[in-house]
Amino acid sequence: MKLVFEIEQYEDMKGLPFSLNLFFDNRISIFLIEESKRKILLSSTFHNGLLIEIGTALITLSDNKNNKYQIDTYENGLDYTLKKQNNQLIIDCFSEFDSTNEKILNCVFEEFLKAYVKEYKRYKEYILSCDNEAYDNRIFIMMLEQINTLNNISNKII
Repeated sequence: MKLVFEIEQYEDMKGLPFSLNLFFDNRISIFLIEESKRKILLSSTFHNGLLIEIGTALITLSDNKNNKYQIDTYENGLDYTLKKQNNQLIIDCFSEFDSTNEKILNCVFEEFLKAYVKEYKRYKEYILSCDNEAYDNRIFIMMLEQINTLNNISNKII
């Protein structure tokens, strides 16, 4: 399993010097890559919020006390629910537009966790390559702490 975070830069931000706060304002889509096919799993214009919420969901679900975590993307009318049943992760998407619920993914929790951590680390390295002051950003620090926690969980599970 492979995940890819794809950042869609808004037209009015193109050509501007890299700014972490502006970068976080861009839309993000998270894709699943399997057998050379790309499938969109989640997306939001609340870029940093989505990544932190997914990380929080994975941390929460890994403790086996909670088996469900809901993520509201706020702006796009889609609510995502991550559920853990035994060792399976199920991601559902509820559309407020037409009141439909769609199963987005059903996979082994540990495989998703490992793929998420790997891509989150790649994402972190990209930010550091663009902004040598990233460590001054409180949101980036939150992400680093979350990456470390997720990595520790992944190493214990696998």
